[in-house]
Amino acid sequence: MHDAHPHHDAAISKWFEIQGWNVTLKHYDFDRDVLAWRAEKGTPMITLRVSRCVLEDVPENVLIDAFETRRLAEALRKQPDKYTLVHEFGGQTVVVQLPAAP
Repeated sequence: MHDAHPHHDAAISKWFEIQGWNVTLKHYDFDRDVLAWRAEKGTPMITLRVSRCVLEDVPENVLIDAFETRRLAEALRKQPDKYTLVHEFGGQTVVVQLPAAP
């Protein structure tokens, strides 16, 4: 994985585990400046992408709280095939689900 802070990596991996998903792949997308955590085993496959700027600017406990507040696990379960991205917009941490990678 690129330069994700170990605390963020551990917190996101633990959040996946709590949801019943086991992270099997971590990937850095250089073109989009996004880090991804993926649970490849099981159906459906779950992938969460977080922009590097969020990982640099948002403490891991605040990020996990944002996941819970925005009901991220529910969104991933409902639409696992969407490109799910956590990023910053207007100073806020937001979650978007797009039909495909931007």
